[in-house]
Amino acid sequence: MSVPPPPGAAQPSGPPPDDALGEVAGVWAVALAVSGLALALLPQGGGRRAAVPVVWAGAALVAMVRERRGGLERFGLHCRHALRDAGWVLLYAAVVFPPFVLAWFAYFGTAGWRPPAPTVALSAFGWHTLWAALPEELFFRGYVQTRLHDRWPPAPRRGLWPPLLDRAVLAAAALFAITHLAYEPAPWSVAGLGRLATFFPGVLFGALRAQTGGLLAPVLFHAACNALLESLQAGYRLP
Repeated sequence: MSVPPPPGAAQPSGPPPDDALGEVAGVWAVALAVSGLALALLPQGGGRRAAVPVVWAGAALVAMVRERRGGLERFGLHCRHALRDAGWVLLYAAVVFPPFVLAWFAYFGTAGWRPPAPTVALSAFGWHTLWAALPEELFFRGYVQTRLHDRWPPAPRRGLWPPLLDRAVLAAAALFAITHLAYEPAPWSVAGLGRLATFFPGVLFGALRAQTGGLLAPVLFHAACNALLESLQAGYRLP
């Protein structure tokens, strides 16, 4: 039978409980509010367009630096296996892109579509790497998914099968989709609800993060997905 310490006695010290869910929710809410405020206050132009990715990347880096355990590498900020990670990106693209393109043309049709010049995809890839994929992956797969894995440790890996049903991967992808919906002026419209479809590529980005241990692969695959989509859309605008 334990005896309670007398009043005024020093209590045993130890690390405070880790509230990963509350921390993630708080950082996400602050970043969403600050980026929304920037969109409301800044004039139209390049600065306004750059504000959102800068806010999300900044929020991720500040939260990572405040987390003292393991350093920044714990959040995937390394390129230790760049060639291997590039191989994973090519494998995911080979599996995902062909059926996506077939489904695209089955739905939208090929009438009036012409293949754009390769420079369209290359330019889109470079732009989306810096202004979409990098800041978004820093936040959602670097910071959020890592902290959620602190709360829900990943299951042991089994072979090469991607961890698509990992709880942290799914939760980070859901938050990723909700964030895209939050920027939609008419969130309950068909176009607005279509933003929730970003959940599915978000799962793939998270699986790549879990498989490779870094952010290089999800950043590259994210940019490649955006470049593919932009190229498909550009084909209808060619004269």
